[in-house]
Amino acid sequence: MPKSWGDTKPNSGQIKWQELLDWYKFQPVKKMEFNLIRLLGPIMSACYHWVEVQKKDGNKVNFPMTCSGYNPDTEETDESKCPGCRAKIDQQKFYFQNCIIRQLQEDKPAKAKDITDFPTEMKKKYREVGDESWTPIKVVRITTTCATQLRDIFKLNRHKIGGVITPKDVSDPKYGLDVFVKYDPDQPPISMYNIQKGDPTPLNEEELGYKLFNLEVVKTDAIKAEKDLIRLGHLKRSQAVFSKIEEENEDDIPDDDDDMDNVPDDSEFEEEEALEEGDIFDKMDRTELKRYNFKNKLGVKVTTKMTDDNIRVAIRLAETKTKKAEPAKPKDPLDNLDRTGLKRLNKKEGLEVRVTTKMTDDDIRTAIKAAKAAKSSSSNDVKSCFGTYEAASKCFECDDRHNCIKQADENEGI
Repeated sequence: MPKSWGDTKPNSGQIKWQELLDWYKFQPVKKMEFNLIRLLGPIMSACYHWVEVQKKDGNKVNFPMTCSGYNPDTEETDESKCPGCRAKIDQQKFYFQNCIIRQLQEDKPAKAKDITDFPTEMKKKYREVGDESWTPIKVVRITTTCATQLRDIFKLNRHKIGGVITPKDVSDPKYGLDVFVKYDPDQPPISMYNIQKGDPTPLNEEELGYKLFNLEVVKTDAIKAEKDLIRLGHLKRSQAVFSKIEEENEDDIPDDDDDMDNVPDDSEFEEEEALEEGDIFDKMDRTELKRYNFKNKLGVKVTTKMTDDNIRVAIRLAETKTKKAEPAKPKDPLDNLDRTGLKRLNKKEGLEVRVTTKMTDDDIRTAIKAAKAAKSSSSNDVKSCFGTYEAASKCFECDDRHNCIKQADENEGI
């Protein structure tokens, strides 16, 4: 029987591991004040090498190449197993994890098809890209800056279990919590992300039933990576360890990402990681450096006598001073709650705000803020519960929380 177009396989090439996961891009602050998510399941990490490529048109671009010497269990790198490490190419570690996107969950379509409508999906252990059932589950990339903030939140998420106060992970099904992620790409790299903790809430039965993506999908090809790096001039042919470079392929330099291994489609992620690495200025020309200086209000005075390298040094110094400055105080999380969330908070914290149908969301929000302020001001300077930290909702709203935790630790001999 003759082949039809339905039998063709135009995309039968090697699938990049990133394409096996359904990634979520954090929405910038101009579109969404906070991205509200609930992290779920195991944490995975990987490491990229940022490889510079000069295309035939003369333009230089950077492609991420997955480090083949990185061990996600120990988070350490064996340079002998990775061509990128041997070529001394800058690298950047990042984490990724499944999560519930609360906005997707709230906006569930009325005619959404649940997984029970698809027997084949029900039988699978993990969710896969291309599954037809509805789900609010996505995979998020977490930079090292975000990871540091999440680790601090973990220390504060303390619960009294069996008479012992214990910190629990933010992704714990019973004691975990939602986090508010604010992403502002216009801020200096160190202040680009701001994460705030929500109240601890256990996952309900439906949420516990969501199928997650299998994160153990990271694959590397040291042979192909080594060939690419030799052809691009980052390694010499005499340095080949994993491969044998044929003479006829020596000048076969790829012009785009079709011949590069493990190149993700998420250009926004590539840019933010390059910024965190601190080498972005080396790739900027004079015009781009001046634009960066102006956009970030660094105050560097550029003169005609300054070389491009002089400008880069001045911008790096100004950037360092900016990073040392205290980041702007984040907006009140109440401003990100809708009407239902505000009413739930009012009831949970016993604020006794009377909500009527004539009140707008802003009216409710203002009333709740006033009630919280009044409740706080009515307390004594030293509350009677000081030093008996219980990780309750009232504890997370208390301005003296950190001192209370310290005192509780001293009382318990921790």
